[in-house]
Amino acid sequence: MSKRVLIISNFHEEVNTSRSKTAYDFFKSNGFHVEVLYSSFSHSLKCFRNINLANHIKIKTISYKRNVSIRRIMSHFIYTINVLFFLRKKEIDIIYIIFPPNSLSIIVLFGCKKIKKIIVDIIDLWPEAFKTEKKSIINFVFSPIFFISTFMRKKSLSIANACLTESNYFSNILEYHKYNLSRVLFLSKQNPGNISLANTSDELSIAYLGNIGHVYDFDSLFFILSKIKKHRPVSIHVIGTGPLEQYFFDKLKTLEIEFKYYGASFDEELKENVLSSCWFGFNGYKAGSPVALSYKTIDYLSYGLPLLNSAKGDTLNLVDKDKIGINFNSKELNSIIENLSVISLRDISDMKRNAFDTFQKKFSDYSYNQAMNNILLNIKN
Repeated sequence: MSKRVLIISNFHEEVNTSRSKTAYDFFKSNGFHVEVLYSSFSHSLKCFRNINLANHIKIKTISYKRNVSIRRIMSHFIYTINVLFFLRKKEIDIIYIIFPPNSLSIIVLFGCKKIKKIIVDIIDLWPEAFKTEKKSIINFVFSPIFFISTFMRKKSLSIANACLTESNYFSNILEYHKYNLSRVLFLSKQNPGNISLANTSDELSIAYLGNIGHVYDFDSLFFILSKIKKHRPVSIHVIGTGPLEQYFFDKLKTLEIEFKYYGASFDEELKENVLSSCWFGFNGYKAGSPVALSYKTIDYLSYGLPLLNSAKGDTLNLVDKDKIGINFNSKELNSIIENLSVISLRDISDMKRNAFDTFQKKFSDYSYNQAMNNILLNIKN
């Protein structure tokens, strides 16, 4: 009889960059009986959905519009409680829980006693990602929730048989050296195969993929593009949606910056066509944002797209070491503006090849599978 694995992911999506889908594919290909508990509400698309696939079980919750809101916290908590009810009569060999939300700590601390092994995988730092300036109203209103959330996460890590996270930066902040079998398991996606790394235009084109939200440093992007357009043609290509969508496009129109908008899409063919033809992928975050590696980074690199990056830690080091783009600091933009104003097609071609090579070596499904096989071997006993 094959071992039973249950993957719990509030943010599961049927896309190649979904951490839970990657885990599902891994366990299934290794002969396990695998089920996924996904949320009825899609955070990415902000709508209710059904995933009509075998062994994918919908857990009901409520919708929310704003990423920082009481309603979002309620949605995550309702999802967690419904997962807890689902588990009451289940016998499971391995439970694989993806945080956030940290409310899922309840499953680890008080959940089904018939679970033999628990793997906790942290792919984002909440509530840290919500925090802004010390005197902000968000911190004041949500500080009790932040404290409880962080405390519960720490307790669940001390109980888990294996603790995974997506970056060395997160591992250091979470003090993973204190816990059982802690590993950095980079984000990954299936190798898209042979893609075109050729540049078809001498226009400096920037791609943006994902949520058009508050944690991203769009003001720096606008400033950079408005200065460079005085020296060479520029454009931006956007795949995504989010709460700042109207502001984002109104600002581009005001600055008279050419753009193409493709809407929110998980279509790999569309992403390949758009991303592989651009010069850079924008990976800029506001100062203080605890982001070291993101799904959008992996998507960019998988299509050989160099980064305009302000994320810290792992991504910052990769950009410098592997020559896969340009790092920038929002407090000092003159250097990147000068660089982009004179950068050549040959420079871009070199960075594109480096970007794709880095993806294949560090973020492909092959590298992920090797790491997961090692983790399973270590939690057998």
